[in-house]
Parts: sequence; C-alpha cells; structure tokens
Amino acid sequence: MRKDNTLFNMNEQFFSQFGEDKWLIENKILPEKGFFLDLGAGHWQNLSNTYYLETHGWDGICVDADVRQLPGLIENRKDVIIAAVTSRTQGLVDFYMNNDCADISRLTPAGNEKKVSIATISIVSLLLDINCPIDL
Repeated sequence: MRKDNTLFNMNEQFFSQFGEDKWLIENKILPEKGFFLDLGAGHWQNLSNTYYLETHGWDGICVDADVRQLPGLIENRKDVIIAAVTSRTQGLVDFYMNNDCADISRLTPAGNEKKVSIATISIVSLLLDINCPIDL
C-alpha cells in the first residue's frame, strides 16, 4: 500500500453524484490496483461511483437490475456486468422499472413503473462465481 494517492490526479474529472469517488481519493489511501463491487451501478459513467477507479486500473463487478442499463455497461466498462438484485437468498423478486428514467428503478412501486421479475443473487455467491481476487 502506498502512503499517499499520488497515482491519482485531483484535477481529473470525477463522475459520482455526490463526490464519493473524489472523497475516496482525497481522504483514503488507496492501492494502485483494487477491486470494487458496484451494486446498483446505473449508467456506465454518469453518477458512477466506480468509473474513475476503473479508469485508473481497478477491476470490479457492476450489478444493476434494470436491463436498460446493461448495453451501456457492457459496451463501455471492462468489468464483469451482472443483471440481478442482491439478496440473502436466490430466487425471483418483483422489480419496478421507472418508465421515465432507468436511474430511479426500484424494488417498491411508486406509480410510474413497469413491473418485471428479476433474479436475485447473494453477494457471496456473486463473488465466488467470478473468482473474486479477495478473501471472503
């Protein structure tokens, strides 16, 4: 582990909605290479908490239940992309795809969604299935 974040450039563009990626770089000492798990990944770049890390050598998994997000993730991210909802148990759940915006789809209805069934997967199973490089 390095003693500073000199590998990362504070003047570069960050992508997360509330500056989570920038906060990590400014406040935590990160290894040059790492592994992330992005649950509810959303758009491949806009509001992404992990895109900055990926562009700086990190690997990871992007999980999103809204299948409308998948083409952009598959085309523009090098990570493992999974369409699922994480849960303690495996099975199917109702998922509500917002008719106006894929970024605000959810597990509970709000009145403007299309209801679909989507597979669930546990985080442990997810990490084991892709041979995650960290100890569980």
